[in-house]
Amino acid sequence: MFGRLKKYGKWGELAEESELLAIEAEGLQDKDASRCRELYLQAARLEEEVVGLIPEEKFVFEVYGSFIVSAVVLYYKAGNFIGARRIITEHRNKIQDSYNLTKLEEIIGALDEQK
Repeated sequence: MFGRLKKYGKWGELAEESELLAIEAEGLQDKDASRCRELYLQAARLEEEVVGLIPEEKFVFEVYGSFIVSAVVLYYKAGNFIGARRIITEHRNKIQDSYNLTKLEEIIGALDEQK
């Protein structure tokens, strides 16, 4: 979000930090797989923390589902399928919009293929 979320306080700062880590991880995909997964894991943990800090104010809570999906995707990219499934179990019922529910179902399908 390139600095735009910082105005929302701690959760915004963490979201920004998570995004920077994910961008760095993307750049390492073909160069250093181990470091790439490590950065994705760090980003996932931050994104999970964001989910716990987002206030239920309407203008902010509307993006809540996207942060849940983002945390799941980051855990998946880190190869931490247990973490991805945990987030799904804990937060799936909190996603209210069809777009993010559809994305979550796609990720669940990908996780099921990992068994």
